[in-house]
Amino acid sequence: MRYLKVISLLLLNYQFAKGQDSLLLHSFQKHTTQAESYYRVNLYAESIQELEQALTISKNQQWAEEQVETAIFLAEVHRKVKHFDKGWDLLHGLNNSIHFP
Repeated sequence: MRYLKVISLLLLNYQFAKGQDSLLLHSFQKHTTQAESYYRVNLYAESIQELEQALTISKNQQWAEEQVETAIFLAEVHRKVKHFDKGWDLLHGLNNSIHFP
């Protein structure tokens, strides 16, 4: 009986963790989608805010591919508004970019 309780608790913790990952992924996707929408209508400041939030999520979750893609997109938006140093700093700070050419 005791083993059943332990297994049940482990499964419950696993399901909770999967649910949190799903919510974070949904939030990340919402921010990147909104950033793309803002970018298309030349609302660059709003796009930057959304991408910064998406980048924070990807860094906290250690999603390497998403982090690289988001940083590249954010650097491009900074280039559009002539914030070249900010864009360069983002690109220069990418550690995993050799894995995602």
